[in-house]
Amino acid sequence: MTGRIVFFSTTRRWAARAFMPMPLAGLVVLIAPFVPVANIVPATLGALALSGMALSLAIAGRGAWLDRALGGPDKAFAWHRAAGYAAVAGLVGHWLLASSVGAGPIPPLADAGELAGLGAGVGIVVLSTISALRLVPHHWWRASHWLMGPLFAVSVFHTFLSAGPLPAFSPPWLVLLAVSGIGSWGWIASLRKVSRAEVPAHVTRIERRDGAIEFEVAADITTPRYRPGQFAALIVPGLSDEPHPFSIAGGSGARRQFGIRVAGDWTARLHREMRVGDMVTLGAPQGRFTPRLDSARKAQIWVAGGAGITPFLAALETMQPDDAAPITLIYVYRGAPGAIGLDRLHRQSARLPQLKLVLHDSACEGRITGLVLDAVMTALPRRCDLYMCGPEALKDMARAAYRRAEKAGRVRHEDFDFRAAWSLADLAAGVRRIALLFIGPAAAVGRAAPPAFKRLHAATGLSTLIPVRVAP
Repeated sequence: MTGRIVFFSTTRRWAARAFMPMPLAGLVVLIAPFVPVANIVPATLGALALSGMALSLAIAGRGAWLDRALGGPDKAFAWHRAAGYAAVAGLVGHWLLASSVGAGPIPPLADAGELAGLGAGVGIVVLSTISALRLVPHHWWRASHWLMGPLFAVSVFHTFLSAGPLPAFSPPWLVLLAVSGIGSWGWIASLRKVSRAEVPAHVTRIERRDGAIEFEVAADITTPRYRPGQFAALIVPGLSDEPHPFSIAGGSGARRQFGIRVAGDWTARLHREMRVGDMVTLGAPQGRFTPRLDSARKAQIWVAGGAGITPFLAALETMQPDDAAPITLIYVYRGAPGAIGLDRLHRQSARLPQLKLVLHDSACEGRITGLVLDAVMTALPRRCDLYMCGPEALKDMARAAYRRAEKAGRVRHEDFDFRAAWSLADLAAGVRRIALLFIGPAAAVGRAAPPAFKRLHAATGLSTLIPVRVAP
């Protein structure tokens, strides 16, 4: 009997978390004329490591102009991670291939430069592993991550004082000196950013829901104005001293509203312990997830899931009724008792003729499907912008429906998982995928598959990760 195995992967988009390697060709062209042939590769990898760290630190400095250029803080952090991974790749390669050349620019310091490079390399690899894997709690990771700045300074010492092949004051030497200055600026800017005083505020109103909490805070001093769709960091001293970013759900003047879903220990404690009158620290508004709301806008589709409704609540609050391009809001939630801002949405729908509200209660109607999104999107103008905030699976589904409907416009989304680390379960899933790539082609298909393949398929969990269907 013949057959075929059809594999269906339901995993998240790894491509969105992957990074594009920094262009090595430019570094090779810059360095090759000035070093011996045997040292071109290790010298280039060392330059890649230093440049990647410098870029990562520069992005961490988070200048407003840099955030705008990169598309917002969440996109900036993605570039920050990509530069960091490129630096680690260059560091490991340099570490394995490099060897001393000459006596160094200051011979008495050459040995110290070599030792500094070794120590910095070990430290960077360890801290990068902590960043890439969810092996420690968030606050431990955050504290350890600040050590990257000092390790960068040690790496600069190694670059310019160890016995390396680059001649002092040669063009690549000067470029690396400039790169070191950029990285140092980023480190100092990140320290200054952290040290800035935030705005003290107190809780004025709380509404607890099933698995969620809505509350309002009032700042004790003047607060910067926010644009609907932006987020702010909250520090709740009674829970922890680390900031947590949340979309602003509304408010004017000194008042800010938030809606937060219980999704971990910290948010569970917030839901359980927050009281009216509690003091909090309110960060400045950030982000570029800001839909155009005036009458000159194009048609827009807003897709929200769970607490992802909050930036859209703020946007609707500031809109005025008009007869311009329509806005269609698709809100997916699980049960009305836990839905954030549902009453506000109904009020805004009655107030704004340009708003079409599409509600999907998955507790009553089941999980939303691409067919539901297709039906909504095909009825909209071809030229429309898509804004999404919510679970990754919902955003993937909305993107696919947008493409199937052949829409043309901007696609914007917000991502608050700034750490974007892999858990041990993620690693296990990755290992299973790789195992399948080697096992699948070598195995017979359908009922003719050997028992060993079937046992391995079950033992490795592939049957749950990638279900198998036998088709005659």
